[in-house]
Amino acid sequence: MENHQNHKAEAEPDRDKNHHHNNQAWGTWEELLLAFAVNRHGFKDWDSVAMEVQSRATRLLATARHCEQKFHDLSRRFADQCNDGVTPPQQNGAADGDNSDHVPWLDELRKLRVAELRREVQRRDVSIL
Repeated sequence: MENHQNHKAEAEPDRDKNHHHNNQAWGTWEELLLAFAVNRHGFKDWDSVAMEVQSRATRLLATARHCEQKFHDLSRRFADQCNDGVTPPQQNGAADGDNSDHVPWLDELRKLRVAELRREVQRRDVSIL
């Protein structure tokens, strides 16, 4: 019985680490990869989206479910930030009245990534001096 409890205690940190890794690993780069993959494959082919994100993101384990959840989180985040009347896509496909697979906040996410890269270049330039 003692071995079973020790084994369980050893397994839980791995599970927590993986859960933490999946939640924390989504940076702007991975979010941008996700948005482009959804733009390319659509709102219903999450397996293809996950395969594309996984092939390009080196530090992320992206499953179809993770990608779908993250995409809907991003849709809500950008809808809340913009409040411009753009309805985020529904769970079953495109937004009401919109049959395209266009990601309306893709340009905004791209701008965030560019700003992030500029800050990184500036930080590295300062550290060189």
